[in-house]
Amino acid sequence: MVFKNSKIMESTTQKKQNTDASRSAIKVHRHRLSNRLDQMAILLLSLAASFAAQPLALAAAPGTTTSRNPAQDLDTLAAAGNDSPSGIWSDGMTMWVVESDYDSQQDDKLYAYDLATKQRDPAKDFDTLQDAGNRWPTGIWSDGTTMWVADWEDDKLYAYKMSDKSRDPAKDFNTLKAAGNTNPTGLWSDGTTMWVSDTADKLYAYKMSDKSRHPAKDIATSHADGNRYPQGIWSDGTIMWVANYTGSGDKATNKIYAYKMSDKSRDSAKDFDTLSAAGNNKPRGLWSDGTTMWVADSQDEEEKIYAYRLS
Repeated sequence: MVFKNSKIMESTTQKKQNTDASRSAIKVHRHRLSNRLDQMAILLLSLAASFAAQPLALAAAPGTTTSRNPAQDLDTLAAAGNDSPSGIWSDGMTMWVVESDYDSQQDDKLYAYDLATKQRDPAKDFDTLQDAGNRWPTGIWSDGTTMWVADWEDDKLYAYKMSDKSRDPAKDFNTLKAAGNTNPTGLWSDGTTMWVSDTADKLYAYKMSDKSRHPAKDIATSHADGNRYPQGIWSDGTIMWVANYTGSGDKATNKIYAYKMSDKSRDSAKDFDTLSAAGNNKPRGLWSDGTTMWVADSQDEEEKIYAYRLS
């Protein structure tokens, strides 16, 4: 009987020890769980604060979308003698920059730069403009085979072969003057239509197939909006951006205006309003790879191509 009671006591003691151990383990587990819950709560509060601030970030999107990206600037123009830059165009590897030497008209050409290193690539220069009579070059655009160069004085678009830089007059646009497009500055095409900006507040549209006018696709800029002197143009197929330069006076609007391609209306939320603050006070040509927008500036002693974030 004693032996049995002893066994019962041992069994009871063991159960109590097991129970105590279980309770202790449960306490530890609960403590750890509590700590984890506290950590999760802190994390959730942090995320909640982040999401609460999100509307402010979205409200600022137009400004941040077009913020400066100086790491992508081309600062090598002045050293190369490219001190009157105007239109620009790139195939993603080489950037061609118009030199518009309005004073002497002795250095009108397209300078080539490696887009990755920003260094000169003179083997890809277009030195044939002078001989062609293309002595007032402004805007440029290419489809990868032909390079078109607008001429301010001749009111036409000169065509050159990308392969050897030679003239290709069969592809010239000789219809600008008859259309009243007598101050051509910027060029951009979607492969079907060629748009040519004019300092008389308008982007003229022409058919690529036969160079004839296509007025239904014209985009009228507006004095009321301040876009009084349109320069370079570029589009992603949805928005057309138009650089504007009006000098340094009180009414100066050195910025890039945005227009919807669908109905030609303004889309001010996508304007680039940060040019003057960046010192980009004489914007000319535009080109983008869809991520970065490059803007040529021809102000004295500040000849360079500024880079801005587009996305």
